[in-house]
Amino acid sequence: MKTVKLFSLLLLTVLMAVSCNRSNLGPNPITGTPVGVNVLVRVINATTSQPIPGARVTLKKDSQNVAPDQVSDGSGVATFPNIPSGEGYKAFAGNIPGYTPGASPSIVLEGDTEVAIQMIPSLNGAVGLIAGSVKMNQTQAPMAGVNVSLVAAGGVFPAAYPGGVAAQGVRRPQPYYPPYRIQQFAPPVANAIQTDAAGQFTFNSIPPGSYRVVFQLPGFREAVRDNVVVSEGQSTTVETVFMTSERTPGAAGHILIAETGRAQQIDTQGKIAWRFESRGLSAATRLPSGETLIADEQLNQVSTISADGRVIWSLGSTLGLLSTVKAPGWVAAARDGQSFLVADSGNNRVIEIAGGQIVWQFQTGLSRPRAATYTPQGNIIIADTGNRRVLEVTRDGQVAWSFFKDMNAPVHALRMEDGNTVITDAGFNRVIIVNQAAQPVWYFDGSLGGGAPPDPASALNRPRSTYADATGNFLIADTGNNRILEVSRQRQVVNTIPASQPQWIERL
Repeated sequence: MKTVKLFSLLLLTVLMAVSCNRSNLGPNPITGTPVGVNVLVRVINATTSQPIPGARVTLKKDSQNVAPDQVSDGSGVATFPNIPSGEGYKAFAGNIPGYTPGASPSIVLEGDTEVAIQMIPSLNGAVGLIAGSVKMNQTQAPMAGVNVSLVAAGGVFPAAYPGGVAAQGVRRPQPYYPPYRIQQFAPPVANAIQTDAAGQFTFNSIPPGSYRVVFQLPGFREAVRDNVVVSEGQSTTVETVFMTSERTPGAAGHILIAETGRAQQIDTQGKIAWRFESRGLSAATRLPSGETLIADEQLNQVSTISADGRVIWSLGSTLGLLSTVKAPGWVAAARDGQSFLVADSGNNRVIEIAGGQIVWQFQTGLSRPRAATYTPQGNIIIADTGNRRVLEVTRDGQVAWSFFKDMNAPVHALRMEDGNTVITDAGFNRVIIVNQAAQPVWYFDGSLGGGAPPDPASALNRPRSTYADATGNFLIADTGNNRILEVSRQRQVVNTIPASQPQWIERL
């Protein structure tokens, strides 16, 4: 009896401690009820200070929605309950005829908070707003003082030409893809501002259209976001931009190549700075810690390798035990390096590893998935090769986006910061970019477009993956041609790197 009473007393003490400290937690560990602070957004007329009812109000953190949109009430107020404390928040208001959209200052949530958004009356309302945030890639810290330039960009429009019929009436084997030609124009209009102390920026009263946003800061690589579309009366948010320092110790300008039987780091002089050999190596990526994550299809293993070549951790077959992964075709790490994805191709699934354990998996309807990567929002992009499609999957297993038009063997897909998706299709020997509306906006197959056949010197042969470089160029692992091509947005080959059946390349 004494033991039961003592246990009850201890349990009551623990429950009281949890209750007293709920303000420091996320979800309540006992009831599961979200715990946070309340954010009250007041929308007012910038000229008269009168409340504006009926405005659509959005709350974002680091450019991502954190709660369903609200509508301001009769007193101009919209309330967001149970928002986690922290930095990087910003609120937006729009969708009111006769007013330009507005944004709040940067918000730091330490308790219940009230902010105001001023909307400016407009005679025609034909303007929009662009906002976003910038962080340092190495530390994830907000970056103040980054110069952000806004340039009016041209449109990029897919338009079909007769499939299988080339210029001058020369026939091609059916089918011939991609059936697109590209039209571009770029009016030279520009604005420039700087990010604030929270790393955030806002361009107000921007005419509708397509824009290029350029991010510059001395000592950091320039970052570019293309095809940022502004709609009348709406707020457009650029996904968080991560800038990389040019002064990365010992690695600035180096590249990491995963090729048959090995992964190696090449310095700016073309010399090997690091190497690790593994007979069935299928993918590799460098973690923020300096360690290298690899996948080996033949050994059925995923491993973490130290800078001096030691295997620190491994998931797979050990001492003859059954393997937990089968022919892993790909590994991709989250930005913080604390979790990573494995395309477990032989088991027709994608798994996520954190703390050495499988914490998430998706396998519904997959067939030989060859790659899986994170989106900036934290969803998962899967190259579902056997089903000839690319999927975006949420954490609860829902398909949020897909692309399957004219696909033969999609082996890699990567969501860029501008929201477009780069797809490497080994079956049709091409790389394409598609937007959120599943419309192709760019492609490379070795041709210059306009129906001309690919240049034999530039034509791809079973490409395995594509890396979007900070320079705006693309690095393509042209596996069948034993090389890596650096290709500009104008589809010009600007550099060629010899490699033995390359699987992946990334610039460090």
